Amino acid sequence: MDDGWGNVTYNLFQNNTYYAIIVDNGDYLNIHHNRFIDNNLSKLFGDSQAVDRESDNNLWYDPISKEGNHWSDHQSGKPYKIGEGSAVDRYPLDSNMVRIPRNWTELIIGIVLGTSLVAVLAWMAYPKIEARRQIAKKRQQRRKRAAIQLDYDKMVDEEIQKAREKILL
Repeated sequence: MDDGWGNVTYNLFQNNTYYAIIVDNGDYLNIHHNRFIDNNLSKLFGDSQAVDRESDNNLWYDPISKEGNHWSDHQSGKPYKIGEGSAVDRYPLDSNMVRIPRNWTELIIGIVLGTSLVAVLAWMAYPKIEARRQIAKKRQQRRKRAAIQLDYDKMVDEEIQKAREKILL
């Protein structure tokens, strides 16, 4: 890739003998949300699956979402080095395309925020749940009253039938 100003996003680069992407003198490329799977397995050409030679202006992650690419040979939450130059994917993604926490603090913050979000959603849903409970309770009370009324009507009908039978005898 030469002379940048573009995006390389949402692609699958798989089973390439050499690097999946070679950036030579390309500037201002945004390369993120791609899957790099089993490229450069022989490691004859370096340790990474892509190379970015001397282009400090390229981003291998989305600066807004802080999400990079999935690298099949990357396991930790540390940045992924892109070939020989200084380029790195600061926010590599796991196989589900979810950002890998870089340290315990990020992981704990993610858990706390996730738990807080669940609590807020539950709090927001509580009035609706409570209203539904009240409606269900009122329906149950009406059904009980209707059942009592049916039992009463049945009893009255039986008494009337008995009284008719006495009269007819």
